[in-house]
Amino acid sequence: TLTEQLTAANKQLTEFNANLELKVKQRSQALAQSNLKLKSSIQKHRSMFQQVLDMVALIIEDRTKDKLGHNKRVAIHSKLLAEFLGWDRARVTNTYIAALVHDLGKVALPDELLTKPEHELEQQELSEFRLHAKAGGEIIERLPQLQNIANIVRHQFDTVSTKDQEQIQCPQESRIIRIVADYDSLLLGAKTGQNMTHEEAIAYLKSNTDFLYENSLIEKYCLLIKKLPTLKVNELDYCVSTEQLEQGMSIAENIMNKNGAVLLAKDAILTNNIIAKLKHYEIENDFQLSIYVY
Repeated sequence: TLTEQLTAANKQLTEFNANLELKVKQRSQALAQSNLKLKSSIQKHRSMFQQVLDMVALIIEDRTKDKLGHNKRVAIHSKLLAEFLGWDRARVTNTYIAALVHDLGKVALPDELLTKPEHELEQQELSEFRLHAKAGGEIIERLPQLQNIANIVRHQFDTVSTKDQEQIQCPQESRIIRIVADYDSLLLGAKTGQNMTHEEAIAYLKSNTDFLYENSLIEKYCLLIKKLPTLKVNELDYCVSTEQLEQGMSIAENIMNKNGAVLLAKDAILTNNIIAKLKHYEIENDFQLSIYVY
């Protein structure tokens, strides 16, 4: 009868829908698992790259006898200044990486140049000393994916004079690194032989604008420094990846999410549960958090 036929057809349709829903659910689960594995793989590669950078930074510190955290401080302040200027994430990251390895070429310098204070170098020696920027760029550019980083490192001693057409091509990232590196060296006394105050260091930089430094960047850096916590010369808030976090660490600056909202407040003490949530956030949102600890 017609009723029996309709009942049979409805039963078949119900079974078909049930099978379809099961297949869709299984497919969705498979895609979600595959996506999670992909994100996890990306996170592992990112973590591995960070570890390689940290290793290179340690080599630089050992070779340059950097005991006061100069190299890391230059990297962190360069990154913060790039963010303060409103640059996009890729450009900020490139600035940070270039600043972290900006002294890489010093590994090739002879001991007599490396151990002699900069303020005691003769003009010829100073010219030879600054060739480490070119050497560092040549080392880094051997990796094709780091060409932009190599270019930033190579041009860190370029002047801002517009008379030389080649200097016009100097990336602003390079100019940021020079300002931050020289400012820190002035505070440490490495550049002039005398430890300067913040005011003295800024006055020195401004006295050399339009040739060595870009004045607009100095002004922005001054504004940024006012916003930063007061640190002693040999103190440093470390910028780390979530893979480097450990239970008991304290957060030095608010951790912001991708929308600019506070994800974790300053002075929070990390627990394993919080660390796991931060890692999960990065994977789920494909976003690398800027985390400063002390």
